[in-house]
Amino acid sequence: MKRGCQGFQPQLLERAFTLVELLVAIGIIATLGAMMLPALAKAKEKAQHASCINNQKQLMMAHLMYVEDNNGYLALPDSKDGR
Repeated sequence: MKRGCQGFQPQLLERAFTLVELLVAIGIIATLGAMMLPALAKAKEKAQHASCINNQKQLMMAHLMYVEDNNGYLALPDSKDGR
């Protein structure tokens, strides 16, 4: 019993991607990804900058609240010579 190509449907071959089409699609995706990398790096830098500004704001608020709670006096570190 030999099977011939009778069960093979030519419609499936017409809908399949060729190797060239697949490589072109991969190339386009790679190019778009390469163009997005600098934009992503810039966004990351802006996020780090915003985080740093927020940390500075929080430290300043803590400093001001401490001074307000202690009648305008700021806690200074003890010096080694006792002054």
